[in-house]
Parts: sequence; structure tokens; C-alpha cells
Amino acid sequence: MIGATRSLLLGLVIGAFLLAASWTWGRHRVAYECETIATEQAREEHIRELVGVTYMSEFGVDADTARSYWRSIRRHCDHDPYLVLALIAVESRFDSQVVSAKGYRGLLQTRHTTGHPGVDIAWGCAVLGEMLDRADGDLTKAVSRYQGGSRHDNRRVLAEYARIGGHEGG
Repeated sequence: MIGATRSLLLGLVIGAFLLAASWTWGRHRVAYECETIATEQAREEHIRELVGVTYMSEFGVDADTARSYWRSIRRHCDHDPYLVLALIAVESRFDSQVVSAKGYRGLLQTRHTTGHPGVDIAWGCAVLGEMLDRADGDLTKAVSRYQGGSRHDNRRVLAEYARIGGHEGG
């Protein structure tokens, strides 16, 4: 009887140990997977930022200004930042002081600009978001509406978007 009790107790202790070890291992595995996902997301975002900064440098934008624009785009836009970069490239060639013949100003050629690129990006992103909503997410229609129906500029924006690495529906 004592031997059976010892065996039972030993079995319970071993079972408890294995359960605790399994739970701990599982907890660590989940933590590791979450950390890995966060690391992969951070790495992906860093790569996207590098692509964006490199793209802007083609237009003569210095690295600090490009990173500032990138942060503003990421803060104010819920859609693909590459689409915003493509719009800026076509609308202003990244010249924050440019004024169109119709009186539109700044990076994204909006009516509501203060001359501050961050504010211009916020306004442009809001307008683009509204155009995407009105077009039920149709990128071609949204970009066309953003630009007042200009098919030529629409094609240029979509070509730039594809060149940066964006994709329709991004």
C-alpha cells in the first residue's frame, strides 16, 4: 500500500512538473512568437521607411526632411504611404512651397495649407481618405477624384505608385 501511494504521489508530482513545464514553455513560446512578430513588423516598417526615404532622395529631398515627411505620412494616413509619396511626387515633386496655377499649395496641392509640410500632409491624407471612401476603395477612381478628374495625372500617380512598390488596393 505504501508503494502504491508513493507511486501515485510520484506520478502526481511528475505530472504537475510536466504540466508546469509545458505551461511555462507554452507561455515562453507565445512570448517569443509575439516578439518575433513585433520584430518582423518593425523590420518591415523600417524597410518601407528606407524605400520611402530613398525614393524622396531622387527628388533632392535630404534624409532628415524625408524622414520627417515619412513620419507625418505614417501618423496621418490610414492607407498605403507609398500612394501618398506618389501623389506628392506628381503634385509637387516634393517642393513644399510650390503653388499651382489654380492656387493650390504645398506638397499635396491642397487648398487648406499653412506652408507647413506636416499640416499639408495631414490635409492631403484626409482628402485622399475621403476620395477613397467615395470611390469605395477603388484606387484609380479615388486618385482621379483627388486630382479633379485628370486622367493624365491619374496615370502618372499610379505609375509612380507601382514604381515605388505600391500595389492596387494597397
